[in-house]
Amino acid sequence: MEIHDLLIPKYVAGRPKDREFIRESIRGGMAAQDALLARLGTTELREDVAQSLATRIRSDFGEIERAPNA
Repeated sequence: MEIHDLLIPKYVAGRPKDREFIRESIRGGMAAQDALLARLGTTELREDVAQSLATRIRSDFGEIERAPNA
């Protein structure tokens, strides 16, 4: 399984342990924002859920890029 395939369900679940795994994957350079957004686009979700998750993905990458020692 490719990392982006793993992260999309973790975004959908949204549990604290999933959120931490996502953040560590981003910090570790294992995930790419463009790849996650592309994968999200091929995932069957309600439009409002997909839009919310796309916002969360962009936010997560933005937070990590702005964080000291990122």
